Amino acid sequence: MQSRYWFWMLLSAPVILILLGWHMAIMHLEGLLGHMVSISAQPLAWEDVMARGRNVFVVTSYVLLLGAGLFHGFFGLRTILMEYWPGKAAEKVISRSCLVAGIILFSVGTYTTLTFHFFLPAP
Repeated sequence: MQSRYWFWMLLSAPVILILLGWHMAIMHLEGLLGHMVSISAQPLAWEDVMARGRNVFVVTSYVLLLGAGLFHGFFGLRTILMEYWPGKAAEKVISRSCLVAGIILFSVGTYTTLTFHFFLPAP
């Protein structure tokens, strides 16, 4: 079971790398990449935020980035904490705490992203 989770953690790393790289390029490197691709000069302008919020690819990539980042982070935190507090009882508490925190944060992030996507006013 542990090796399966480790596999998913290793798989989440390139997903994070690709999606976070894409996010950083869109949001922060417009001066560098603006000449090569069509990137807005003001990614935080309300019109651009609304345009990204309506884009299914962007919304999907944000939810995937959120899920991969939370899994990767909480599994790593769980691994570190289990090294400090070995034992079956501690493992249960640590694992369940990380799972509950991850589910809550994923739910809030996904709710926010999907609410933004589905309830934006039409242009």
